[in-house]
Order: sequence, then structure tokens, then C-alpha cells
Amino acid sequence: MLTEKQKAFAINVASGMNITESAIDAGYSERSASSMGSQTMKIPKVKEAIEQYQEDERSAMQRRLAGKVGKMFNELIRVYYDEGTPPQVKANIFKDVMDRAGYKPKDEIDLQGGMDIEVGWVDDE
Repeated sequence: MLTEKQKAFAINVASGMNITESAIDAGYSERSASSMGSQTMKIPKVKEAIEQYQEDERSAMQRRLAGKVGKMFNELIRVYYDEGTPPQVKANIFKDVMDRAGYKPKDEIDLQGGMDIEVGWVDDE
């Protein structure tokens, strides 16, 4: 069971506040907030609570966006095909859409060889 300060701290961290700000907002003194925040982060139940709050927030966001994904995708495509969209923005849109579709680029490409490639013609007869 978390104390009220630990719970408030965990919610703050999960929402994106840094450790010191989270500690101050949770009620720790400004003078000791940095050290108390660091100590509080080491408590396993606080870590678990932070992870749970973050997961709850992700789930809530996914539910809110579920019905809007198609519209957002269509807007991305509209911006992509707009002639006034800068090339870098188009590249970022393309990369984002491909990443989310599961088509991630390889981290490394072996240009040294190691593959035997046979080139030839196919006889249609």
C-alpha cells in the first residue's frame, strides 16, 4: 500500500513530470525534493504503481483514439499528397506510417557480401 505522498508522486511521474517536480507536487519539501524523489523511485511498489498508471493512461488514450484512427490516417495522407507539403514533412509522414504498419528499416545492411546471387534469364518457352 502506498502512502498519499507516494501515490501522488507516482501519478506525477507517470504523467511526465520530472522526479524533483513530482516530489514537490506530492508534498515533499523543495529542499529535499530531489533526494526524496530519488529515494521514492527506488521503492518497488512505487515503480509498479508508475508502470500501472502509465499503462492505464495508454489504454485510456487508445480507447479515446480508437474511433478516430481512420480520420487521422486520412488526414496524414491528405497532407502527404498536398503539393505545398515540404519534402521533409512528407518523408516523416511516410516513415511514421510505414513504422506503424510494421515495416521498419533494417538497422544495418551488410554491403560486404556473404550472399551468393545468381543472375540469369528465365526461358519462357
